[in-house]
Amino acid sequence: LTGAGVLYWLNMQGDRFVVLFGLPEDEALRIKEDLALYGTVTGLAIVASVALSKVMQAKVIYELSRTQDDAQRFGSRARRLSVDVSLISAGLVVGCSLAGLQIVVLLLGSDYQPVAAFILPIGFMLGLQFFRRFFYLSSMSVGNTKVMLAGNLLRLSGLGFAVGAFSMGFGLPGLAWSAVGGELFAVMGLILLRAGRPARSLPGWFLLLACVLVGGVPGLLIGTSGITHPAIAIAGVVVGGALTGLGFARLIGWIGGNSADSATES
Repeated sequence: LTGAGVLYWLNMQGDRFVVLFGLPEDEALRIKEDLALYGTVTGLAIVASVALSKVMQAKVIYELSRTQDDAQRFGSRARRLSVDVSLISAGLVVGCSLAGLQIVVLLLGSDYQPVAAFILPIGFMLGLQFFRRFFYLSSMSVGNTKVMLAGNLLRLSGLGFAVGAFSMGFGLPGLAWSAVGGELFAVMGLILLRAGRPARSLPGWFLLLACVLVGGVPGLLIGTSGITHPAIAIAGVVVGGALTGLGFARLIGWIGGNSADSATES
């Protein structure tokens, strides 16, 4: 766990090091202000994600640890939880990509308007990171911490993507998208390593991953078209909130029978 924690810190801070130490001094100073904005917004998004993850952690570890001795029940419960988590992840992508900028400006002020170039990749990163945590929690519920170490090692690929993005002149937007690349590489690696077994088959995992990624398509289309309208942010809050709320309601057991199932199994 200590090694995984160190790797987690590197994953969260490494892209800043790429900027500050990988660029000529004059260029690094020029984008320092934008980097500070990017770091603040990314940090805010991660804090929100961690807070949501606490709810997932309590539920996933509780539900799976108590069924680990019964492979059939464990698999059934893990498959259900994986759907719940994918709904939440997709909701985070939709909400952040469509309404993230307005939320940031509302909370932090109009000085943060330049983060518009980073909002879409931050949304993808947020959803994929939440999705990745399910692999960690499901493996921890049966006492396996190696999956967390493997996932954080795979996530380091984002540093390589960041170096490539800067060398090709993509600047800070490239840095943001490199984080998305690292998250996607880590999730796909964990799927291929069968870290989520017996929750899903490979096609099943990739289908859930596709659902999470599709959540960012509206934001991608609207962002590239240059359309700006308050209704877009409202739609992002409504749709993203509905998906996230549905996922959490299922996860907690308010709808769909999770609580009833638990009571029956006890």
